[in-house]
Amino acid sequence: MSIADLKIIGLDAQKTHRADEYTDLYDMHLILSDTPHPVWRSCFERAHRLRTNATWRRAHIDEKYLVIKCIPEELPQCYLQDLKEDVELANLVCRNFLQRPLQLTQYMQHPEDTAEERVLRVQATLRFE
Repeated sequence: MSIADLKIIGLDAQKTHRADEYTDLYDMHLILSDTPHPVWRSCFERAHRLRTNATWRRAHIDEKYLVIKCIPEELPQCYLQDLKEDVELANLVCRNFLQRPLQLTQYMQHPEDTAEERVLRVQATLRFE
């Protein structure tokens, strides 16, 4: 299975709306580059919960949108960069998660390899850039 990396590509002003009449908070609907797979959604939720700064606000996925409740002017100043980083982390975690079955399959194809041969085979697949 392959899941494409996602990114935030815009703000849907039509879907963005005031959360309730008693606050200045809006449900800001950021558009994702594609509708996320359930595995990616789970990776994003975990990545976003890891953030521990004082201005953290809960964000969630709704169809092809990443929704955060905030004052509109706070989005570019306080939240957008953090959300982009959360999306990148979700992409990375999702890719790593999906590669595990492949790695196990590759190991099962060569069960007779020595430890050194296994390490050399893994070394050949590593990318540090």
